[in-house]
Amino acid sequence: EGRTSVVRVGSIILAGGRSRRMGQPKESLPFGANTMLGRVAEVLCECTDPVCVVARDEAQPLPELPQGVMVAFDERRDQGPRHRRRGRQLLEHP
Repeated sequence: EGRTSVVRVGSIILAGGRSRRMGQPKESLPFGANTMLGRVAEVLCECTDPVCVVARDEAQPLPELPQGVMVAFDERRDQGPRHRRRGRQLLEHP
């Protein structure tokens, strides 16, 4: 009685897709005064910690992200979300 449990919840944003059908990178699409990826990261930073963006590789341009957001890269390029373990590893062992 009177004990409170604290659960730490983190977020992973998968941002390594090539947006072939969209024709332009979705992560950089304008979203108000921000970008789509920037806004998603901003909202998640308000309710989860840590937040990790998993990008395709270091050459992928990412928009500005909120302070403290971690960035990781796909272990296997162009293999889709099935192989995006790096974000989960960072959340488990920051």
